[in-house]
Formats: sequence, C-alpha cells, structure tokens
Amino acid sequence: MNDDERPLSPAPWRKEGSGELHFHSRRTEEEAARCRRWEPPQGSFFRRNRGLAIALIDVVVVVILFFIYLFVLRPLAGQVRLGEYRLSGEIYHLGQEVLAVVTVRKGATSADAPSGAAPQSGPHLQPLVTVSAAGQEIVDLAPGPGQERSIPLRLEKNLLKGEELLEILVVIGGDEAVISLKIPAD
Repeated sequence: MNDDERPLSPAPWRKEGSGELHFHSRRTEEEAARCRRWEPPQGSFFRRNRGLAIALIDVVVVVILFFIYLFVLRPLAGQVRLGEYRLSGEIYHLGQEVLAVVTVRKGATSADAPSGAAPQSGPHLQPLVTVSAAGQEIVDLAPGPGQERSIPLRLEKNLLKGEELLEILVVIGGDEAVISLKIPAD
C-alpha cells in the first residue's frame, strides 16, 4: 500500500517512520451513496399488490352473497305462496301446549288490479282465512294490501304425541295450502 492510497476500510493505519496513527474513512462518500431521495412507488396500491387485491375482491363478493342470503333468500325459505298471499309458520313449546302461529302477508299492491287502475271505492269483500290443525280451527279475516295478520293456534301436547311434523291447513277464499312445521322436542 502506498502512502497516497487510502485504505479500503475505516481501520486505523500508520505511516512508516511516523508515530502518528491515522484514521481514514469515506463517510461523506458513503452518505452520498446512501442518501437517495425517496420516491413513491408507481401505480396504485392494488396494481402493486395483485394478490391482496384478488383476496379483497373475494372477501367483498362473499360478504355481498351473505347479505343477499340473509335479507332476501332466508326470509323466503320458510314461506309458502297462496295466490297473492305469503304464509309462514312458527311453533313454540309452552309446557303442556304447543303454540302454532301462522302469519299471512299480502303485498303492498294488489295483483288483481292493473297498475294504472284507480282504487275501487265502496265496500269490497275481504276473504276469510281458515287455519286448522289437529282437529282445531280458527277463522279470521285475510289481511289487506301491505298488511299482515298473525293467527295463533293452541294445541294440546298430548294430541301431538309421537309426531315430528305438524301439518297446518290454511284456506284463503277457495285456495288452500299446507304448511309443515317441525314440533320442538321437550
């Protein structure tokens, strides 16, 4: 190594014939080499992270499908259509009795009337709803447009011994439908 040469490392070195210890470093050169200006990456976040974008899109699709099922398909699953009415049923276990509740809903607009027709004034006949199961029967008026009516039917538990399903016959006007509901265990 010549006297004019700088060492490659910042280790101390001594000139021959001199008692002085010299430290040489390239600190300014190293800092200049390290000091690069930060530039933001080019492109959008999702273009730089395609895998993350695909995973995020999958999650969004699953959430949308879940909400469609929760608010659209699930309420319709337990319903039966009877003309312009929708019927749904529920069963509750009350000690020695079983309470079967049939809910009858009619849409906000009548399917019979054309969309541009004026509402009919004067009295009109409202059909009767007949709900019967296990030898008991209840008769009530059918709901009007945009309304719903719940019809409770109390049944003795001993009348339903050994049965797993309760079949409820619902008659509205001349149309009839059967709703099958699972009887809760004791």
